Amino acid sequence: MCSRLRADCQVFAAGVRSSAATSGLRQVVLGVHWPARDARVMNSVTAAAEISTLLDRYLIGLDDDKLNDAWASALFSDDARVEFPMARHEGIEGLADWHRQALEAFARTQHLNSPAVVDLTGDERAVLRANLVSTHVHHSDTPGDPLFVAGTLVHGEARRTERGWRLTELSFRLVWSTGTPPRPQDDR
Repeated sequence: MCSRLRADCQVFAAGVRSSAATSGLRQVVLGVHWPARDARVMNSVTAAAEISTLLDRYLIGLDDDKLNDAWASALFSDDARVEFPMARHEGIEGLADWHRQALEAFARTQHLNSPAVVDLTGDERAVLRANLVSTHVHHSDTPGDPLFVAGTLVHGEARRTERGWRLTELSFRLVWSTGTPPRPQDDR
């Protein structure tokens, strides 16, 4: 059983870029001690997981959380920038309200993302990329298709702060869409 588990871990870890990272990943996945080549490897694996989780929490939060200042502060740095194809916000002040207002155009949303690819650019900074499919359910009185679905490429940056890792930038590049897009805010 143990050798089978190691073999499965090796297959799982094959997608990791370096053998040092693979060694650390085996230790994390199996919960057993395999000496990592270097403590930095485990720090890198941990940092990448923390950063990826920020994106996951952000996207799930759009669908299911109360968007308030505490939500924004747990995810973003004070100087964060979020950019959608149709709007942009800079700074943490008002960021939760900005998201809430954008989501009011829809009755419900669902954001499904791929695993994030996280590249550390040093001990304090990282970049991330992920694919995202966002389904937006229009209010029942909205003319046209009941859904607006968009596929986007997410690009982000994160920085280690005194509060831990925080997103400093998120941008969403539209790749495809189907259905009726939201009406401009002036029309609502």
